[in-house]
Amino acid sequence: MSALSDFRLRRRIASLVRDWRRGSPLPLIILPSTPASLQFASQLSRDMPVAVIGSPRLLADWAPSFCVQARSPLDVWRDVKMHKQLPYAVISYPDQLIGVDPSFYRVAIGDSNCAFSIVEMMLLMKFRAPAYLGKVRFCGRGEKAASTLTLHGFAGEVPAGLPKGEFDEWMLRLMEPVIECSRNPHDGWLARDVFALKVDGNFEKMLKIRLLEIEALLRMGDDLPEPVPLYRELQVELQSLRRKPQLLTG
Repeated sequence: MSALSDFRLRRRIASLVRDWRRGSPLPLIILPSTPASLQFASQLSRDMPVAVIGSPRLLADWAPSFCVQARSPLDVWRDVKMHKQLPYAVISYPDQLIGVDPSFYRVAIGDSNCAFSIVEMMLLMKFRAPAYLGKVRFCGRGEKAASTLTLHGFAGEVPAGLPKGEFDEWMLRLMEPVIECSRNPHDGWLARDVFALKVDGNFEKMLKIRLLEIEALLRMGDDLPEPVPLYRELQVELQSLRRKPQLLTG
């Protein structure tokens, strides 16, 4: 991140913290997974209460300083739904999450479709919180890949009781930070490979392949030199994949 970009983010953080201390509602912030956005989230979490919607497994590698704050969309909703205002700022990384439960909703993006959590939309509908979208610019490739981040206010209030077509339009607007990254995937987008699993049936296909690979190894156990310990490890992994397929992400 350039010195100028870092200065601008610090000013934005100072502005958000100042507004909160003056009584403004805490915001919802949608970000793509990049080093710049993770740095922003880490800095903001030091100065105000923050919950992160994201993958603890991925954030443990990308941002260990606040991976313990990572929660699932449903966990955040269960925690806040009885409040009148958001009790903390919510920073969401939609590109990190792959789900198969009813809280994930598929919307069309061009000729493909992509699954996103609807919880962020529910937060906007219920709390009318100020929302910000993170726009990323990339430069360099490979090890020299870098990015800058700017925040833009999300215009409009999401009305309740939207018909499907209008709901999809609002959802696409809200998820624009990660959709824009997907249009031209860059080395600096950390969740590039994970996001690909959200598109069409890629996740289900990958899950079936992983299950078949594990089952094939289990059937080959009689020919392995130490089948008992290996059996146990494979059986545990097979059970985990069947019970919690989101463990495959990352």
